[in-house]
Amino acid sequence: MLTEVVPEIHVLHAVAARKFYCGKLGFTCVDSWRPDNNKDDPCFMTLDRDDARLYVTSFKDGALGTSVYIFVDDVDALYAEFDSGVHIRIRDLAILMSNPLVR
Repeated sequence: MLTEVVPEIHVLHAVAARKFYCGKLGFTCVDSWRPDNNKDDPCFMTLDRDDARLYVTSFKDGALGTSVYIFVDDVDALYAEFDSGVHIRIRDLAILMSNPLVR
């Protein structure tokens, strides 16, 4: 049986992605790998926050970006945390907050 699904997000620059996901969204980089430690890119990172995990890569082996659905226990608390500096499209958040399946 499935026990976990981990999305892989393709980015242009690993350093900028790490600053955003770790500095703004509260993830922690628990592992990273570069074929050349003297260069920022390409890089593959494993980021964790609570029980959630993301793989973030700047390797050119896939399309940039992805769609990720994030299920949370308290969307209002998460919004309040992010409201202090992370840009969230209000339209998307309003849809999420009004959906009884995720509240």
